[in-house]
Amino acid sequence: MLNIEGSFGEGGGSIVRLAVALSAITNKPIKITNIRKGRDQPGLKEQHLQAIRAVSELCDGKLKGDKIGSTEIEFTPGEIKAKKLNVNIGTAGSVGLLLQCLLPVAFFSKNKVEIKIKGGGTFGTHSPNSLYLKNILLPTIEKMGFKADLEVEREGFFPKGGAIVKAAVNPIKEIKPLILEERSKLKEIKGEVISEKSLEKNSVASRIASSAKQILGKTFTLPIKINTNYVEAICPGVGILVYADYGNCRIAWDALGERGKSSEAVGKEAATGLLKQTALDCTVDEYLADQLLIYLALCKEKSIIKFPVLSNHAKTNIWLIKQFLKADFNIKNNTLEVQNPAWKG
Repeated sequence: MLNIEGSFGEGGGSIVRLAVALSAITNKPIKITNIRKGRDQPGLKEQHLQAIRAVSELCDGKLKGDKIGSTEIEFTPGEIKAKKLNVNIGTAGSVGLLLQCLLPVAFFSKNKVEIKIKGGGTFGTHSPNSLYLKNILLPTIEKMGFKADLEVEREGFFPKGGAIVKAAVNPIKEIKPLILEERSKLKEIKGEVISEKSLEKNSVASRIASSAKQILGKTFTLPIKINTNYVEAICPGVGILVYADYGNCRIAWDALGERGKSSEAVGKEAATGLLKQTALDCTVDEYLADQLLIYLALCKEKSIIKFPVLSNHAKTNIWLIKQFLKADFNIKNNTLEVQNPAWKG
């Protein structure tokens, strides 16, 4: 049984999610201790609990210690073969982080996997929102052969969550390297604002979009297309994603509305974040660099990406991946090369 120190490095919930996913993929039993040790509320929270239980169900595994507040778990994976998976999140916990844990495992199922998630938030702090998953992560990993479709039937916002999301995940046939050494010519600037319907009377989504377009328009001469979409949800909320499409890669930034923050400030936050990323010599934004690590480490051939900054979160994930896989991570300046010649998956 592989022992994982849950307080290592960044020491957050991602260690639990990623370790359980890697355990299922590599069929290595694990024990994780000191889970979220340095946090205000140590141990498993609802979103971590549902993520690891869902992975266990995907691979017919055995879990010990899976309860709220637990600081230690043991997981013994089985064969990845489930065809359908239903997950319920009783809080506004992140649907995006749940899928970060489930998707890598589901790709290695012998069957197409249909995942239905009820509850949770599709927009939240420190997590990829539904727009980012659909427009940035999934199109990027599809270049490597990882194909999944995402359908959001109902968005979920803090504090009530209540999202309804479906994902259809195809078994991986061949893992191809991701080669993003340089950006191609900029094709377009796009974006979308998702807002709960009650905010339409104050034109919240339109004001956010206008603010972002005004700021981006000072730098980019191309037409800037930011759609607005008012949707049903069980509590008010709003979020925006903007991205630069270079053809071979997309660089993005997002922002979240919250009480006390003006619509114009939300649009400005997203636009200035994107401008900061695109001003750097990179082919992925700093969040995508982190999310791609597990996929890059599962490819025999060399992948190359250029990142703006390698966060402590990403460094922790590299350490964790190396506990399971004999992947080579070569970092020079802001270029990351990853390959795993020994991988037999």
